[in-house]
Amino acid sequence: MTLGPAARVTGSIGGYYMFRPKVNGRNIGIMSLAQVYFPPMAWQLADRDQSVLLDQEGWVDVSDWLNYDADAKEPLNRLVPRLPVVRPHRVHNDDDWVELFSGEACFIVESDNAIPKSWTSIDGS
Repeated sequence: MTLGPAARVTGSIGGYYMFRPKVNGRNIGIMSLAQVYFPPMAWQLADRDQSVLLDQEGWVDVSDWLNYDADAKEPLNRLVPRLPVVRPHRVHNDDDWVELFSGEACFIVESDNAIPKSWTSIDGS
């Protein structure tokens, strides 16, 4: 689930924290093939092995959903017992966040006011 009205859709993009402590010798970061943050939901199509950030932030891995029959019905609370609250990672969010992408191969669409101010976010603001 996303915080606030920010929305972001991108193609393949990588990012990492430069100065934060490493986990298993690797910078905390992500290598994502696609990402969508659109309140209230967020998802990443990412390589779990290359995306330490997902584990650090408590993202839910739903890769096994690909094994379900398209007609199968499952209660969401069984498939995802909890939905973490996340936010888009962007250079201006943190001083030490670095993003790497190809201007020829990656699109980035962002909005800072994707939902009306009259709606209340998860954190009550």
